[in-house]
Amino acid sequence: MRKRFETSKPGGTDSVERIQEFRDKLCKYLPNLKAKIDETSDEKLKTMIPFVIDRIQLYGDAAEFGYLFELPDYKSEKSLKSLNKVKAGSDEARKILRDLFESFEKIPENEYNDGTILKICGEYLYANKKTIKNEDVYHLLRYVLSGTHAGGPVGKMIEILGKDEVQKRIRPWL
Repeated sequence: MRKRFETSKPGGTDSVERIQEFRDKLCKYLPNLKAKIDETSDEKLKTMIPFVIDRIQLYGDAAEFGYLFELPDYKSEKSLKSLNKVKAGSDEARKILRDLFESFEKIPENEYNDGTILKICGEYLYANKKTIKNEDVYHLLRYVLSGTHAGGPVGKMIEILGKDEVQKRIRPWL
C-alpha cells in the first residue's frame, strides 16, 4: 500500500485519483463509516494518507483507523486493555488532560498542527519531569483520542482530528 500512495512519485498523494482511491479503500474496509468518509475533504484525506499507510500492511488493516471518523469504542476488548495501561480515570490522568486541554484550547486554528502540539507536550513534560514520564502524556492522549495507547504519533493524530474533535474527545475524561 505504501508504494501505491508514494508521495515522491508523479501522481502521489496530491493526485485527485490517489485521494479518491484512498477514500474508496477506506469506504470498503469501514463500510459503516462510508457517509462520514465521503464527507471528508480531499485536503483532510491527503493528510491522513501518510499517517495510515505507514501503519498498515494490508488494505484491510485500514479498519483500525475508524477513530479518525468517529468516537472510539472505549468498551472494546482492545480499548479496555489499553485503559489499564494508561490509568485514564485516575486523578493524575485527569490533571494531565486538564492541563493539556487548556493549552490546546489556546492554540489558534491556523497553528493547530503537530509541531505546535508536540511543542506544548514537550514543554509540559519538561516542567513536570520529576513526576510525569513521556508515556504518561502520549499514551494517555493516544488512548483518549483513538481508544488505544499504541499507534501513530499523537501530534499528527491531533492535527488530523482537528481542534473541535480533540476537545470533544478529551472533555469527558476531565
